Amino acid sequence: MKELEISNKRWIRRINHPALFLTYDDGPNPAVTSRLLDILRAVRGAATFFVTGESLDQIEAPSILRRMLAEGHTIGNHGQLHLKNAYPDFEVSQRRIEAACGVHTRIFRAPHGLKTHVADYLRRDRSVLGLHWTRHFEDWLPVDLAKVAKQISEVVEPGSIVLLHDGSPSSEQYRDRSQVLAITEMIATECQCRSIPLAGLASVYPALHRIRSESERVREDKRANRGSSVANSIATTISVFKQWCGSH
Repeated sequence: MKELEISNKRWIRRINHPALFLTYDDGPNPAVTSRLLDILRAVRGAATFFVTGESLDQIEAPSILRRMLAEGHTIGNHGQLHLKNAYPDFEVSQRRIEAACGVHTRIFRAPHGLKTHVADYLRRDRSVLGLHWTRHFEDWLPVDLAKVAKQISEVVEPGSIVLLHDGSPSSEQYRDRSQVLAITEMIATECQCRSIPLAGLASVYPALHRIRSESERVREDKRANRGSSVANSIATTISVFKQWCGSH
């Protein structure tokens, strides 16, 4: 699959839907994400959080993810590390998300929105859905909130996917993400004034985001282990046969 051959049905940057879709990258961030969830709960809104594997190293991360699910939010995969020049190991991050909160997500966003990473992951797993964005505020840098306030009315529209950041990669020099709280409050207020709901991606693509029970995970792990055992047995048999052939 070449970069420009990515199907629009597998790589989404706008949705035909009456809701606005807030999305947050690079978390969870204990200093910000919980306060963000408080804001969304107060306005009865939902969002999508694209988490990184490195952010899950924090001791608070599993409880934050479980709260997200309990309050109706969607969790997406943003890769193990926030890399530009190397494949970000979506599969590793996927396993870590499931271990942390039990959710099996097939919604992902490539670090930096790189189509090459999207193509790489889709080549490995055709059942995943890549989410880009419609608008952003460059909130990974210091933001002029007065300027943002003037832009809000243009950004808030049905079907729009808004990129924000509640966390930051370890490689970032500027790592203060508290300004996202003020931006979220501005967007939520504008949405309430215009009767535009805030929704998570799972409300549109429920089949791509489900919580697996502990018993399901145990069964699937056993099947995977049996499959691995069979494969190892076959490999051993082939190796022995080759050695036998070589000695006769």
